[in-house]
Amino acid sequence: MAKREEKGLAIATPTVISALEILKAELMGLRAIAETQYKNSVNVQGFPVSINSCTDIVVLVKMHSSVSSKARAYNNSLIELGVKEAPVFKMNDTTVEDFEHNIKLRIAVIQHEDRKKELEELVKEGEAFLTKEDQYQIYLKKLQGRVGV
Repeated sequence: MAKREEKGLAIATPTVISALEILKAELMGLRAIAETQYKNSVNVQGFPVSINSCTDIVVLVKMHSSVSSKARAYNNSLIELGVKEAPVFKMNDTTVEDFEHNIKLRIAVIQHEDRKKELEELVKEGEAFLTKEDQYQIYLKKLQGRVGV
């Protein structure tokens, strides 16, 4: 990191390469979220849009509320009716846990989409500042990772 003097203080400023590495590392984390697989593509009964394509967090919360309240009602009915053994509650052959996984994942994808776009723009902008020497250093790092040079 380079240092610059500002009003008598030495402030560490990242190089273009290190700044890009930081941005790309965060981007990779966001991509990992977006690439996580949904448990299935089953729709929640009563909703016209699938979890995987929903873009409204409030609708996703309502989907979760619908599934979890039906599961609670099912479990309460088992207790009230004295049923000792019964299958686990499922809707469209999908467990509550799988619905929750899908809904939480979709919410994370929606919430991180804006940050992902911002980071991609910053990387593109930062790459414009790379010198030939910076580009060569990046190339050498890639070579080391691929062929052990």
